[in-house]
Amino acid sequence: MKLLNRIFTLLVFSILFGQVVNAQSTILQLPASQTLRVEQAITLNQSHLPQVDIYSIPGSGKIHVHVDNYRPSLPVNVTVFNSSNRLMRQEIGVICTICGTYDLDIEEELAAGMYRVIVTSDASIVVRNLYIR
Repeated sequence: MKLLNRIFTLLVFSILFGQVVNAQSTILQLPASQTLRVEQAITLNQSHLPQVDIYSIPGSGKIHVHVDNYRPSLPVNVTVFNSSNRLMRQEIGVICTICGTYDLDIEEELAAGMYRVIVTSDASIVVRNLYIR
């Protein structure tokens, strides 16, 4: 119930302060009776908003955050949690103006496994479960 209250509060503040939450196809981990699937939480002409993609190439030792439709020098906050919901890494950086990506080097820090990656920019919040090999 607390999680639902937090989500609702986030959506309300996002609307009040003119920001849009981009939560495309994000599945929040709730009890089976309260499973919530968020499909485009708010759709207010999102064509101008950055579209964020989070992925890892096996063996690269990096988490790649690719952003389409970004403004130059877009700051992003990348947070990585392990499967026990423990904060493993948090980093603030800037999207590259040439390739549109931000790379988080994880080669020696994170063992193989499932991690939750949260990317926050000025216009969107994206949550992905990512398996790192």
